[in-house]
Amino acid sequence: MQNYKDIFYTYNLEEIEKLKKLRPQLEALKYVPENCDPSFVSILEDDNPIKILRETLFLPPNEKEFLKTEAKTRMLKDLKSNDGNQSQDSEFDKGWAYRKGYISWPANAKRHQALQNCIANFFNYDSICTGDFLYPEQGFRSWHTNKFDLAGWTMFIVLSSNEAESYFQFIDPDTEELIKIRENDLSLNFFQIKTQQPFWHSILNEKGLRWSVGFSIPHNWQSFL
Repeated sequence: MQNYKDIFYTYNLEEIEKLKKLRPQLEALKYVPENCDPSFVSILEDDNPIKILRETLFLPPNEKEFLKTEAKTRMLKDLKSNDGNQSQDSEFDKGWAYRKGYISWPANAKRHQALQNCIANFFNYDSICTGDFLYPEQGFRSWHTNKFDLAGWTMFIVLSSNEAESYFQFIDPDTEELIKIRENDLSLNFFQIKTQQPFWHSILNEKGLRWSVGFSIPHNWQSFL
């Protein structure tokens, strides 16, 4: 287990005896959807906007620029959700959707429902899915804060292929230092989303495949481990 200033914790599933039973369910999530090209990032030319966006991960974020993008994304999502003539899941017409650097499944995807129920029972909490993603080789998630989403603690379970090399990155709110945490298969990342003190974080996947699925958890989550 690693604890960084009580703002970020990472465990491995094998360290938590009570969660080891989830391994078969987690292994079942490690697949590439039909008709999805896992090389969709790595084949891009260096001057492609997505590749240019990836380069921003190697420096602390331009907070004003990225918050503006994050707010716009949230606004468009809310507008789509409130449009009675448009299904909330219309963008997931294949059951999943391409994003800038990764693919995502909808929060209500059947593929993680059983796992979500297990997490809710484990923490005795009404957990919701906060993300279900696949990062291909050279995939990434750009700098973001989730400040427009549900506040509170979240746990992301990381799954990876044998050859994968992925990192969870975040900015120390006190020193503004970029912190880079190497992940492993079955890493468990815990962090808190606050509206008043944004937690800047990003994902960098250098090689192999990285899956991650996240759930909201209670503030006293450590007492359940």
